[in-house]
Amino acid sequence: MNPKPRILAIDNQLYFRSFLEGILAEAGYAIQTVDRRAAAIEELQLQGRFDALILDLALPDTDGEALIRELRQRWPEQPVIVVTGVGETPAVVSAMAAGAFDYLLKPIDREALLRTIERAAGGSGEETAADTSTTLETVSKPASSSDLIANEVIALFRHAAARDVAEAWLGELIRATGSTEGVAWAREAAGPKLHRMAIQGPIDPSDEVLEWSEDANALGTNLAAGRALLAHLTVPGDDPRALFVPAVLENQLLGVARLGGWAGELNAEAIELATRWGAAAAHAFASAHQKEMLERNSFVDARTGLATRAFLERVAQTEIRKAHRYGRRLNCICIEFRGDAAIERDPLLKQLVHALSRSLRDTDILAIEDARRFWILVTDTDALGGIVLKRRLADRVRAVLEAEASEASALLGMASYPRDGETLADMQALALRRVEAEENSVVHRLGIKTQSSLAQIGRCLLKEAELMPSKIVAEAAELIIGELSCRPQDRGLLFLAPGVERPVFLGPLSVLGDSDASTDVFLGTDGDTIPSGPAVTALALPPDIPVDTTWIVRFGEAPPYAMVAGPPAPDGNRMVYHSNDAVLVEHMTFRLRAEVGFGVRS
Repeated sequence: MNPKPRILAIDNQLYFRSFLEGILAEAGYAIQTVDRRAAAIEELQLQGRFDALILDLALPDTDGEALIRELRQRWPEQPVIVVTGVGETPAVVSAMAAGAFDYLLKPIDREALLRTIERAAGGSGEETAADTSTTLETVSKPASSSDLIANEVIALFRHAAARDVAEAWLGELIRATGSTEGVAWAREAAGPKLHRMAIQGPIDPSDEVLEWSEDANALGTNLAAGRALLAHLTVPGDDPRALFVPAVLENQLLGVARLGGWAGELNAEAIELATRWGAAAAHAFASAHQKEMLERNSFVDARTGLATRAFLERVAQTEIRKAHRYGRRLNCICIEFRGDAAIERDPLLKQLVHALSRSLRDTDILAIEDARRFWILVTDTDALGGIVLKRRLADRVRAVLEAEASEASALLGMASYPRDGETLADMQALALRRVEAEENSVVHRLGIKTQSSLAQIGRCLLKEAELMPSKIVAEAAELIIGELSCRPQDRGLLFLAPGVERPVFLGPLSVLGDSDASTDVFLGTDGDTIPSGPAVTALALPPDIPVDTTWIVRFGEAPPYAMVAGPPAPDGNRMVYHSNDAVLVEHMTFRLRAEVGFGVRS
């Protein structure tokens, strides 16, 4: 069996290295990633030449161009694929001059990455260097005073649309050849056909075809080879000759220009110059195509600089595979903003992005779907840790909204892997449902705030309570405490304040003994004896909680549940409020933590 092609990637961004690992491992490559120059040099010294090396030009500890020259000197056969951001054309030109095999715009399109690596892994570094040298010579070697100038070549690459490249290319061809008119056809980012994109000079657009249709004849054969040539027009005119100039890259015809209307003979030097401009334009068209595709399905949001949902989905595939393999957990958090159109304007939007970003670790991915919806992928964190983060995020964005006197509201929903779903799509769907659940929660209807005390929450809930037999409280306590033995793997906490039902609670609790359940049990007490063993921790209730009320709050990986029961009436009934509203349970839990001071075991 042939060994897998070996790839080495150098990038200081953990999430991008993870992205590369997932894509290339899935494609059958043996991928190694490092975050700095020294580590890359060490791997090359130990293992020798890789089939391809991917290098981010924006490394913080070295100059990308200098590193390419070092690699070319020490490992001449090592193909290097550089990665850089849109708009960094001068850096790309310098990197290609230094000996890079090819370049890719970051964020990277998966198919472009795989195609480039396949080409790099299939040839030798010496061939790569020769090809690179030839390409740069073609697009920048001076041939005369009217020849290509480096800045003019670079200018072609600054255009982000094929139509703009075609317009600029045609203008340079007319200037370089002394023509007075011309037409250019080129490909869109997607699709095989060449469309008319530019006309200059006294040409009637109605006389020119919208699509290039001569690629099947002898002319097309010559153009496909990348050669500019004189040919006779099939349409009548003052001068039946025309200079046809192709833009060919990797045997693909990306554009064709037709020039005419020059005085005298067109010499060989001008035709050679036009050929060089065709080679330059081919690379510029390819760059524009990539930019256009990235804009349609970009991995970076131009407005905020955040990853897009598309990028999140790519990274999540890798992270879920890792979580499955190593028994890790993930969380997907959705943040939605409702109301106040100012939320979509830059000043407030940037403040919110900053508030979200500073709450996250480097390994967490913050992505934007639009100005009102954000996604966060939280790695190596269980559901409880995810909820703690969700609360912190909520507090910080609400603080920003309050400081700006915004009437917008922030709603958050979270889902966990593998408890809530085994794919990102499943987790996102559930997170969105939980966003809606938060908006519809009793918490908002009753006006319960983050800073509302336990006593205030209890009073609000008892106003919504129903008169029920006291045995309801006993039955609920017995069932929920009994579930601790049935669901020992569920992490979470159970808070119990028995009130007048103390014997009903102590009986089931005494059965727990030295249980190894993953749920921490906290018992509100006034100092009386409680069951022994590590499974139960005694806590003093806040002084404003009536001692004759009963509380049950279950929070964590088990289904959420909350109960508040008032004192018994003479007829044996009680006012009881109970709910599985997850938002309410979360609020009550975090108020308990703030007022009583318990925590959850790590």
